Amino acid sequence: MTDYRNAPAPSSDRITREAREWVVHLSSGRASAADGEAFRRWCARSPEHARAFVHCRQVWQGMEQAATSESIEAGAHPLPRRRSSRFTRRAFLGGAVAASAAGWLALRSPLDLWTRMGMQSADLWTGTGEQREVVLPNAATVQLNTRTSIDVNRQAEQITGLVLNSGETEITTADGNRLPFTVAAQNGLIEARRARFNVRFTDDRVRVTCLDGQVAVRHRHQSVQLQPAQQVVYNTARLSSVQHVDPDRVTAWRQRMLVFNGTPLAQVVDEVNRYRPGQIVLVNDQLGRVPVQAYLSLDKLEDFAALVKEVRGAEVRSLPGGILIIS
Repeated sequence: MTDYRNAPAPSSDRITREAREWVVHLSSGRASAADGEAFRRWCARSPEHARAFVHCRQVWQGMEQAATSESIEAGAHPLPRRRSSRFTRRAFLGGAVAASAAGWLALRSPLDLWTRMGMQSADLWTGTGEQREVVLPNAATVQLNTRTSIDVNRQAEQITGLVLNSGETEITTADGNRLPFTVAAQNGLIEARRARFNVRFTDDRVRVTCLDGQVAVRHRHQSVQLQPAQQVVYNTARLSSVQHVDPDRVTAWRQRMLVFNGTPLAQVVDEVNRYRPGQIVLVNDQLGRVPVQAYLSLDKLEDFAALVKEVRGAEVRSLPGGILIIS
C-alpha cells in the first residue's frame, strides 16, 4: 500500500480515489501494522480525508448488505460457484464484497469515531447536517454550515480572525473592532471591519461573497474589494474576476434550504451528500449532466429520491446505511 506521508496536498478526486484504495486494502486481509500506521496518518491529514474514507466504506457496506439480500432472495450461496467464464454482477457482489464482511466487523467501531475526532481537533466544527452559531466576544458572530472546521486566531488575548479549514461559514463582524477581522482559507486572506460575508471552502475552491459592507480578498499578489452582492472564487493558482450574484441563493442554507437552478444532477448529488448521512452514488455520467430545478428543505432530504425519479431515465435504489444508487 502506498504511504502518503510525503505526497502533496491532493485534490478532492484524488482523496476519494485514495480512500477507495484504503477500503479495498484494509478489507483484503493483507494489511500490516505498518499499513495501519500509514492509514492513521492519512486520515489525520484533513477532515476531508477521514470523511472520504467513511463514505467509501459506507458504500462498500451497502453493497455487501445488498449482495447478501440478493443471494438470500435467489436461494443462492453468498459465494456462488462458477457457472460460466463471465463475471455476473451478483457473483462480484456476493463474492468479492461479502468475503470482506469479517474485516469490516473488526474495523467498524474505531473508524466510525475517526471522522469526529478529526473535526473535533478544530476550535469550531459541525458534523453532517449540523448548523450552529458561535458568538466570538468583541470580534464576530459566526454561522457554521454542515461539515465545517474552523480554528480561531488570537493576538494578545483578543480574537482577530479565523482559519477556515473546510466547509462554509457566514460571518458578521462586531462593531468597534480596532483591527480588521480576517479569515484565512487555502492560500487566500479575507479582511473586513464592518461587514457580513459568506466563505465556502469545498472542492479545492474558496468562494467569498460580500453580503453587507465591504470585504477585501487577497490572493498571492492580487487584491480585490467586494461590495454587497459581489463574489470572487479562487483556488491555489488563480483568483477569478468579480461577479454579481444573488445573495439569497448564496445564503439559502441559513434558511435550511438548497436551491438549484439548472444545476447538473451530478453537482446536486455532491451538494446533497454534504448534508445527509450515508452516500448518494451516481453511476451514469450522461444522467449527471441533466439540469435540475429544485428547492430542497434540509429537514426533508428524504424527498430527494422522489425528486431524482422525476429526472428523465433516472432510477433510484435504496440500500441500508443511507445509500442511494442513481442509475
